[in-house]
Amino acid sequence: MTKITKFVKGTASGFLSSFAGFLCCWNPFTAPLLIGWMNRYMLRSAVWVWIKRSNTDNPSELYTSAELAELQNWPHWLKHSAITPQPTTHNQNLLRGTLAKATRMLKTLWSQYKSGLLTLFNTWLLTLPFAICWLVIWWAGWNNYFTRSYEEYHTAPFIGLLSMMGFAIIMMYVPIAQTRQAIHGTWQSFFEILTIRTIAKHVRVRLLFLALFYAVGFTGIMAGTKVFPTFFEQIYKINFNDQKALKHAIDTHFLFVILCFYIGLLTLKRMNARVYAIGVLKALDAKDLKPEQLCPLERTLLLEKLSFTAPKEYPPRPRWQKIPLNTANKTGLALVTLATIILWWGSAFSVFFGQFINLSTPDWLNMPLIQLPYIRFPEL
Repeated sequence: MTKITKFVKGTASGFLSSFAGFLCCWNPFTAPLLIGWMNRYMLRSAVWVWIKRSNTDNPSELYTSAELAELQNWPHWLKHSAITPQPTTHNQNLLRGTLAKATRMLKTLWSQYKSGLLTLFNTWLLTLPFAICWLVIWWAGWNNYFTRSYEEYHTAPFIGLLSMMGFAIIMMYVPIAQTRQAIHGTWQSFFEILTIRTIAKHVRVRLLFLALFYAVGFTGIMAGTKVFPTFFEQIYKINFNDQKALKHAIDTHFLFVILCFYIGLLTLKRMNARVYAIGVLKALDAKDLKPEQLCPLERTLLLEKLSFTAPKEYPPRPRWQKIPLNTANKTGLALVTLATIILWWGSAFSVFFGQFINLSTPDWLNMPLIQLPYIRFPEL
């Protein structure tokens, strides 16, 4: 009976937590809180990967330890992080105890909000310049490209394509950097370029698949927020003069779009955490990461509490085999990198395509899957 009660309680808690995150997608001012909560979610996901890949006897028992007990459950909104010391209260009356508990809850919410703002700010530093560039060139001449209304009509499309390539290259870095900041809990860890490049080097194929899923997500957002609304009248058989029917159709449609976006976002963040966690393990196996490059939690788990199977050592190959094998490996890695860049370029192209079909100036400045997790409702 205890297990059933615990299961029901955990399921209800998980549903309420996830539903609160879903509500945060509806407003740009609550969306940073969702980012901070997802940072805790990525921390839990990465730790789970390390525990599952460990060959320690009964590694799941670590979840019963004081440091990680809360990580086995869905990340909470109002409780302190499992790796953050929680202040204890001694003999207090009911009023003081209630105020102390409310204060801790507010501090926890603020810590998540602050974490989300820092992640968003760092992400914007690298990605927002491209979005601003796209917005400027659109108004500066992208539409004129089709009408040939001035001599240098090709300049804006050329700058747009070039900036899309720059965005694609930057996005080879951002997912790992976001996860590292989520796990380390400091904004500085986002900019540890050499360490992040080292981790990414060991998971290039996984980053390719991650970029593929992001491209699918970008396409889905473009379809749901740009393509379908353009053809509302044909799809939903609605007369645009009937404001009540139109509002009902828009609310229903975007409710479904935001729900799909939220589920996809959680899936991508979990994939982010898994790719990062596996990259850290591979980099440690290759001795490319030093202990001082890990955060205290990573050092405690990966170097002290958990043990992993040592990588297989193969006999040295003759020189006549090394040259073609090295060439093949470098060629394969180059092709994987190129394919990843193309996928991220396709994600940027979906933004252009969606704006061409259904232009909205604010939508240039936010890509919900990587920046602010907010889907804007169109105005009637």
